[in-house]
Amino acid sequence: MKKIIMFLTLFSSLTFSKVFPYLDGNFKAKVIENSVINNVKKNKVYDVSYSPSKMELKVLEPALNKGEIYTYSKSGKTLYSPKLKQTVKQSITGQDESIYSILSELSSLETATTQNKGHKKYIFENSILRKIEAKDYTVEFENFSNNKPTNIRFISKSIKIDYQLSY
Repeated sequence: MKKIIMFLTLFSSLTFSKVFPYLDGNFKAKVIENSVINNVKKNKVYDVSYSPSKMELKVLEPALNKGEIYTYSKSGKTLYSPKLKQTVKQSITGQDESIYSILSELSSLETATTQNKGHKKYIFENSILRKIEAKDYTVEFENFSNNKPTNIRFISKSIKIDYQLSY
């Protein structure tokens, strides 16, 4: 769940950014997520539908989670489980807030230049965000299609997550 939250908030908090103009509109992407958390490998595949006001994620794999729908907006998150035929609404709190706050800062970046903001360093190369360095983690952005990242890597002490995006 933390992995999904990290990915979703990465995009949903960048709305109306001067540095990330593609987030002013709508887009869809297929995401392949490969993670290693505490030496346990996991793989997930999901479809993402993004708009400036919300992001929806539909789990395609693994079979155990297939059909789950996560919806994120500034007002909170909703999880629909088809197996339980239940919808759960939650506010974004706890672990979500740390990632959410990082991405809120990204949306306020005025220029695409390397800079320090808070306790994080945003590293740009040729006006493209390449890396975010913080005390406890690093986020790397690699390969781009129409100025959208196609590979994102989140690394901390016990977590490594690679996201491959196809738009």
